[in-house]
Amino acid sequence: MAGADGFDFAVFNDASELVSRFIAVAIKNIEVQPSPLWLQCQLVAMGGKPINNIVDATNYMMLMTAQPTHAYDYDKLRGHKLGARMARDGEKVSLLNGKEYELTADDIVIADGEGVIGLAGIMGGADTEVSDDTKNIVFGVCQF
Repeated sequence: MAGADGFDFAVFNDASELVSRFIAVAIKNIEVQPSPLWLQCQLVAMGGKPINNIVDATNYMMLMTAQPTHAYDYDKLRGHKLGARMARDGEKVSLLNGKEYELTADDIVIADGEGVIGLAGIMGGADTEVSDDTKNIVFGVCQF
């Protein structure tokens, strides 16, 4: 399905028995830069670590609302899809902490059109992380 501003993007939730809602919005032509000082200070005060304006915005919203929120680099999403589903036994995912995990069918994951890109409500994957080169993003929110 075509999204706003010409994005070709689909959102799915194949784990609706555990994830009551998975929502996402795509934004193009963003600029990754340091967050404003007030946001950096607020994140530190809340136990977080400032990274950049995009990641900091998601972490701030997550801390303020208790809803897992994450930003994905749209141009790294395979198949222009993003959603929640249950993992398959033996699937693997490399997370932002630099570690690879083997999953079981009990794990709720975030996936793109070809495979797992994060653990729902826990941590995003390294393959779709926002970097200084990111130009288009997708904000995703899991509601449990």
